[in-house]
Amino acid sequence: MDLLVVVDGVTDYDAWRKVFDEDEAERAKFAASMEAGPLDNNKVAIVAYGVDMEAMGAFMGTPEFAVPILDSINKSKHNILSVYTQPPKKRDRGLKLRVSPIHEYSEATKLAVWHPDNLDSEDEIKKITELNPDVIVVAAYGKILPSKLLKTKDLRFINVHASLLPKWRG
Repeated sequence: MDLLVVVDGVTDYDAWRKVFDEDEAERAKFAASMEAGPLDNNKVAIVAYGVDMEAMGAFMGTPEFAVPILDSINKSKHNILSVYTQPPKKRDRGLKLRVSPIHEYSEATKLAVWHPDNLDSEDEIKKITELNPDVIVVAAYGKILPSKLLKTKDLRFINVHASLLPKWRG
């Protein structure tokens, strides 16, 4: 079983495969450390079982926070089929249209980037499913993903959150 792990913006498959595939004590220690509290700035941990190391995926994100995550995946063995981000918005002096940091990064690294106004349309859902991604990584996309998309057969999502959520929410 393969897994994807991103820690501190570095994908380190080989170091973590042994931990998660073979060593139950180390797995428990890692899980306990993840529950200990918030991660330091710029530290992100993603663990996803069943993801082929050369998996083809899509990425959804918008702000500067998401750039190191996309960069780490882009520099790994994974193939990025498409990047989704929020449409350009008017901001700054003169209210000029500005693209998101993810859009800028995607263009600079020659990744296919889309910025649909609405992910809830049948056309957008069809476009995403036709990509046939093994996994879709979401990091601060900026909108709640529509349930029609989340319930689409054969699509798997990994959400990266800026902080650890409390163990007991209520």
